[in-house]
Amino acid sequence: MLYKKRLKLEHYILSKDGTYVIEYGGSLWMLKEYIAGQKPPRPDFIYDSWRGHETGKFLVKMRHLSPDIPVEAPYLPKVVDRVMRKLERKMPEIYEKISPTYDSLTSLMESWEKIPQAFSHGDFHPMNIIWGEERINAVIDWEFMGMRPELYDAAMMLGCLGIEDADGLFSPFAEEFISTLKKGDFSERSWGLLPELIIATRFAWLDEWISNGDEDMLDMEGIYIRTLSKNIYNLKNYFINL
Repeated sequence: MLYKKRLKLEHYILSKDGTYVIEYGGSLWMLKEYIAGQKPPRPDFIYDSWRGHETGKFLVKMRHLSPDIPVEAPYLPKVVDRVMRKLERKMPEIYEKISPTYDSLTSLMESWEKIPQAFSHGDFHPMNIIWGEERINAVIDWEFMGMRPELYDAAMMLGCLGIEDADGLFSPFAEEFISTLKKGDFSERSWGLLPELIIATRFAWLDEWISNGDEDMLDMEGIYIRTLSKNIYNLKNYFINL
């Protein structure tokens, strides 16, 4: 549906039978068009303000086009609680370091049901975008899509910029991204809780690092989450006043 509304995303091709899934050689297959693109230079892409403009423009357009897509998504407060229980059981040292940051999420968790909801990609970050010459060719990997707080995708993107590079949250990419989003229809309540939402989305990444047994990323993520939590009020002022 979003593809038909000219949103730039990958899409699957209908078979001659009018279905998206076909059986061939004993396996099930889905086909989609090949989309050419360029890998963004890491971490230097954070200095590209045009990427911030294009990603912000994409989310503003999706917010406008998708108010009627009631797809359920995982309930993030439960995800955060599940990750904390995993850490307490399997990695108590990391749990002790991260548990104080949980208190910084209280206002977000208590307001969760009152935050305006919108359809979200669910895993919106630079590596899930096929980049062209100063534009987005397509956004890929929609398996986590669903209804969430309206700035969820923005929080995911900003969180990934910040862990990509120490300057990521304050980079030309981030600043242009936020400035472009402010032209969209996002509520003051959502902007006020954006720092907490960034922290909360990082717990989904923690879950991945736990599953993969990636101790280096767990350590890095723990430091990052604690840093975000300690600077939450500075981040609020930065996002609101930019």
